[in-house]
Amino acid sequence: MQTPSSPATRPTLISVRDMHVELASRPLFQSLSFDVHAGEIFAILGRSGCGKSTLLRYLTGLNHPTRGQVRVLGTDLATATRTELKEIRKHFGIAFQSGALLNSLTVRENIELPLRHHTRLDPSTARIMVHMKLELLNLSGIDHLMPAELSGGMLKRVGIARAAIMDPRLILLDEPTSGLDPVNAVELDTLLVKLRDTLKTTVVFVTHAVESALSIADRIMVLDSGRVAAIGAPAAIRTHPAAEVQALLGRMSRAPEPDADDYLARLTSGGD
Repeated sequence: MQTPSSPATRPTLISVRDMHVELASRPLFQSLSFDVHAGEIFAILGRSGCGKSTLLRYLTGLNHPTRGQVRVLGTDLATATRTELKEIRKHFGIAFQSGALLNSLTVRENIELPLRHHTRLDPSTARIMVHMKLELLNLSGIDHLMPAELSGGMLKRVGIARAAIMDPRLILLDEPTSGLDPVNAVELDTLLVKLRDTLKTTVVFVTHAVESALSIADRIMVLDSGRVAAIGAPAAIRTHPAAEVQALLGRMSRAPEPDADDYLARLTSGGD
């Protein structure tokens, strides 16, 4: 039996080099550089508000960096033509934090949207593909329901089914377990691994859920203050010496202990 190759020996699907982003003259990302390899689950971990979800906009070509390069499937997104971007986007799927389903369409119709936009499949074939994805995500028998009839966890899984409907090479997920109770969060984590293994795809997900990242990711990138604080396998992240990484893991306070005299002086000075 052949030993699976390490991520670093597999083809690179996403390559980010020295990416800087400034918004209103303020830095959002500084010197970001990282790769995502074929077949891995890559977690982008960080505190709420650190820019994780915003980063997805740059990985999909919706936004372009102030400087630096973002290459996806071998194409520089900043210089790609509209036709090239359209072709690239056929090969990746995106699932948003809320599911982003259209309330006027059924579950089946929502999942079929990419097929209608990018293919000319006959309705019966499209329906079979929808049922296969729903079954993969433990959602059999709900294709006729409306989004308003679904629970929060089901909405997220339907969004993932839509992202996966065309068997993409790359699936990008925004906070897939956010708002779920622990049982449903663990179930969704398990389904993401199943999705990767069944479709032979690559999964990139942004999250502030430390346990999800540590339990299913092949590699984790920790974002802090617009920079890469750490990147590596879960075992390396658990033992990483950087204070910001350990603070994210809940093992130490991010702020240093204040000097008692200084603290008392601030309280009695009225903040002056």
